[in-house]
Amino acid sequence: MLLARASLRPLRSAAKRSLAVDATQLEDTAAQLLKRHGVAGVQAAVIDAGEVTPINAGFADVASGTPVATSTLFQLASLSKPVAARRALTRFDADAPVNDLLKAHGSPWRVEGQDGWGDAVTVSHLIDHSALGLHYVPGVPESEPKPSSLELVSGRAEKWGYAAVECVKKPGSAFAYSGGGFLVLQHLLECALGPDKALAPCGGRFGYELDGAPTGESLVDFGFDVPAGKTHAVGYRDGGEGLGRLWFPPFAAGAMGTASGLGEWLCGLSKAHRDRGDGMHAVARLMLERRKDLGAGAFMGARMGRGIFIRDVASGDARNPDRWMLHQAANDGFRGLFLVCFDGPSAANGPRGLVVLSNGDNDAMLFNMAMARAMLEALEPAGFDLGRVPDVAAGFDSSGLKQEEIVNLGLRGLVLNAFLEP
Repeated sequence: MLLARASLRPLRSAAKRSLAVDATQLEDTAAQLLKRHGVAGVQAAVIDAGEVTPINAGFADVASGTPVATSTLFQLASLSKPVAARRALTRFDADAPVNDLLKAHGSPWRVEGQDGWGDAVTVSHLIDHSALGLHYVPGVPESEPKPSSLELVSGRAEKWGYAAVECVKKPGSAFAYSGGGFLVLQHLLECALGPDKALAPCGGRFGYELDGAPTGESLVDFGFDVPAGKTHAVGYRDGGEGLGRLWFPPFAAGAMGTASGLGEWLCGLSKAHRDRGDGMHAVARLMLERRKDLGAGAFMGARMGRGIFIRDVASGDARNPDRWMLHQAANDGFRGLFLVCFDGPSAANGPRGLVVLSNGDNDAMLFNMAMARAMLEALEPAGFDLGRVPDVAAGFDSSGLKQEEIVNLGLRGLVLNAFLEP
């Protein structure tokens, strides 16, 4: 599946970096890689010792010549899921049965499944991909009426590819990536809080919403309307055809945001994980705890936390590995990923890692992998060795793969496999 060719020009400097990376060099590299892979634009953020530095290159809109800026909104696609998971865990107990909650908050719909499995589905099962179906959530044209969360889960949006969401296996028995779980999560929170609070933007760097009320500047927005003064990147197919805007269910794939905003959110999650005095400490620990692998390792080379993937990496201290949180993303016309070391020796001075958002399709997946590798080489984390993986310039053989598998297998084969396990 992966082929080898000559490697890309390395970014590693002679002196080992301790804090800030060279943003100008990374922006130059981003521009070169965009041209090489035929991708319109990129908005990225490098995180070093808890400081977030924006990296922008290319175009948000090729036709108008609008460049990507730090404030340009990108579709976050599945990077919406960790944000939604944290919101749910601030409201509901992870082990609470979903059908009981739906009943208590007035929903007419229930999760169904054979052998009574539907009644056994918990909030945790919705966000760790271990109960429900529907891998990929399709987009709806901007000009069409947007289906409600109830229509999405109940099968009344089949026109757009949404069959009724069901429990397809014994809850907690096996991992299978499920956008359907986040459709149910959205419906549940809308019933409990009302749509406005359930879908309220996330605010301030270390500010965590209470019942959906944002604090500080919005960093991740679950709404579809672009705020005044903001630019939304145009999505592109491979070859450069513009897609305009498609609507996606907010919690599963429809949030909008910036790479720097998401980077700040991830810094907040990292802080909450290590700071017992943080109001979100318990939630962060739930999301980022080590859990039994039910199949996520085979899926993309990382364990499943709650709403987020986790990978332990060799740090040089056998008793204290580095711990990285990560997620991949793919909407029509957009690709994204984040990879952040939040615990262990490499995060002693604060989280370190990256966010990459680009407006393209499968060519953008390859671009994202090349960009992530360049950023990691600049950060020089422990346990990272590109000699363990093929070069991105070789391409990625996606023949025989489902569209929704390409992004996670590309991340695993071209980036994650470069990390040494403890």
